[in-house]
Amino acid sequence: MLSDRMLKTLNKIAFLVLTATIFSAAQALAQTDGGNSGFAVGNLVANTGLKMGAVNGAQDGIKILGGQILVDSELHFEVTTDGAGTLIVGIDHLDANAAFTASAGPYVVPGAGTHTFIVAAVPSLVAGDVWFRFAFAAQGALPDFTADHSGTHTGEIEDYLVTVVALAGTPALAVEPGGGTTSAVRSGADVIVTSAGKTIFKGPQASLGGLTINGDALNNSFVVDLAGGDPIPGGGLTVNGAGQAGVPGDVLTVTGGGLQALVTHTFVNDNDGSVAVTEGTVTYTGLEPITDNLSLTE
Repeated sequence: MLSDRMLKTLNKIAFLVLTATIFSAAQALAQTDGGNSGFAVGNLVANTGLKMGAVNGAQDGIKILGGQILVDSELHFEVTTDGAGTLIVGIDHLDANAAFTASAGPYVVPGAGTHTFIVAAVPSLVAGDVWFRFAFAAQGALPDFTADHSGTHTGEIEDYLVTVVALAGTPALAVEPGGGTTSAVRSGADVIVTSAGKTIFKGPQASLGGLTINGDALNNSFVVDLAGGDPIPGGGLTVNGAGQAGVPGDVLTVTGGGLQALVTHTFVNDNDGSVAVTEGTVTYTGLEPITDNLSLTE
């Protein structure tokens, strides 16, 4: 039978093991090398006030829209705060040493709620899993990531690992949850993908090898709009329905673009197939109604 002292020791060990496992990889990065960045993940000035997300010190205040970016595409993100303040973004590239060598901002957060911001394409960014650090503070603009300012600002810092896809690669985008419409259009040289009214991707069409859009478990409407130009990369556009919630299910519509010299439907089964048009090929899985509003040349 174990003594009280031995039980206390075992409980303490169990607590330490559990505590170690609940830290995210993002927090582990900062705890290991955070001194190099001038900031550590968590509360600034150990405050319990101004924060991102619901819990101060937790990784819950930032949402990376779409989930992935291309080397030379923008990063669109949402931040949820409980008050006004200033936000800056640091980028750790691929070395994971918490020395953030590029930054964006400052962004002015006007008040409590959820706000959307954009990190412009970073020319020196390379492909891989890259740490992005978000620092939010109440007092003015956070100066930079090169010195320890944690004692002079009230707020919070959170890290997120973002997959950056190489040039000529194929980003895999996640639609906004809750069903709704996701559209791919062309604007100038860029392909823009919006979901539930939010931009989840914007990048040069010429830099894309392909593009994949993954739906959620609800009814999704996917639209490929050719009216503003060709949004289909050379390697094609793939749409995955993923799931549905009753009638009408997941829907794909190809529209716009004027007269087409080619419109070919290929059906693998009732839910999978492709639509080839002059601009390129849209491949789909798990969809129900497939509609093209296109006109063929005679």
